[in-house]
Amino acid sequence: TGGWKSGFYRIAVAAQVPLVLGTVDYARKELGLVAMLNLSGDETVDVTRIAALYAHRTGKRPALASPIRLLPPRDPAA
Repeated sequence: TGGWKSGFYRIAVAAQVPLVLGTVDYARKELGLVAMLNLSGDETVDVTRIAALYAHRTGKRPALASPIRLLPPRDPAA
């Protein structure tokens, strides 16, 4: 896809809870928790921080990885 669905972010911001980021890094054969982020509510700043934390991590199928950017919310009427 062209990015990440944004519901997880919007829920965490609305609930004022930290976002815990996890990883399964196939290249390094590691899994674990990357960070616990207190979100600012500024989507650009927060997604930039998330992207930096995942920058050197590799999934099982890197060619299928989506760019780390949030997609706009879906129109519930659609």
